[in-house]
Amino acid sequence: MDRREEMRIRYDHSSEVYDSRYFETQLHKYEAFRNDFAQIDTPLLLDVGGGTALLARYLNLPIINFDLSIGMLEKARYSHVCNVAGDAEYLPFRSRSVKLVVSFSAVQNTNNPQRAVQEILRVARSHAIITVLERKIGKVEL
Repeated sequence: MDRREEMRIRYDHSSEVYDSRYFETQLHKYEAFRNDFAQIDTPLLLDVGGGTALLARYLNLPIINFDLSIGMLEKARYSHVCNVAGDAEYLPFRSRSVKLVVSFSAVQNTNNPQRAVQEILRVARSHAIITVLERKIGKVEL
């Protein structure tokens, strides 16, 4: 099983509890985003790896919510959200078609993070904001 399928299954299974587990963590990223990029005038943004559309709920703005997990997208049913299922390494949007593309902590979950970043940059017309998490698991000597 490749990383893409592993992540899809993992997030499908965690979709029921995702918001309650991760809202506070994501909120800090969203607040920093809003504070630093509030001046960007955009009628619509693309959130790659947007999951349950926490960003759309937080900003209360129209968002294209793009995610690999159908389970997560099923939780993202809001009138101002357009949900699109797919792989971040192959975004189904024209080059330079979206003024602002964001991706908060999703790129590291792809098979090829470099390819996902290239796709985000390809689709972005003027701004792209990407955060990446790095997890290190090691043995701790006491």
